[in-house]
Parts: sequence; structure tokens; C-alpha cells
Amino acid sequence: MGTITEELKRLALDYASNMQRGITEIDRKLAQIEQEKLELNAERDKAHAALERAADFPVKGGRDYPCPICWVDGITSFLRPAASDTRKDAFRCPTCHFEDAF
Repeated sequence: MGTITEELKRLALDYASNMQRGITEIDRKLAQIEQEKLELNAERDKAHAALERAADFPVKGGRDYPCPICWVDGITSFLRPAASDTRKDAFRCPTCHFEDAF
């Protein structure tokens, strides 16, 4: 009976040893998930702040118009005049390359 008991114990130890080898990979995956969670939380916080920033958008910054895209992203950049094929005034942002005619 000692032989069966010893064999069962050896099988249990072998199985546990095989599971133990996977810990490094599991830890790596968990670290990756934690990093992704941090990045998603940062994106969510930025999205929450976007509506507040849009509500606080200054119509005009001195002589220049602020870029609405950059403003919502938390960056201060001003639109510059751009060439236009229409009678409208065209503007382009040097930072994000947003362009529109008004």
C-alpha cells in the first residue's frame, strides 16, 4: 500500500510542479492587464474632462481663434489662415492639422 500512496503523492507533486512553472507567465499577463487598466482609466478620465473643456472653450483668444480639437485635448493651439477654394475663410491647426472653412 505504501507504493500506491507514494505514487499518488509523486503524481500530485509533479502536477503541482507543472502548475508552478506557469506562474511566471501568469504574472506577466497580470502585469500587462494592469497596464492596460491604467491606460483605459486615463482615457476615461480624459473623456470625462472633454465635456468640461468644451464647455469652457474660449470663442477667441486675442486676435487668434483657438483650435477646438486641441482645446478639448488639453492643448492650447491657435488656428492659422489656410488657402481656400471657396469664399469662406479657411483655417488650419498647426498642431493637430484640423482644418475647416467658415
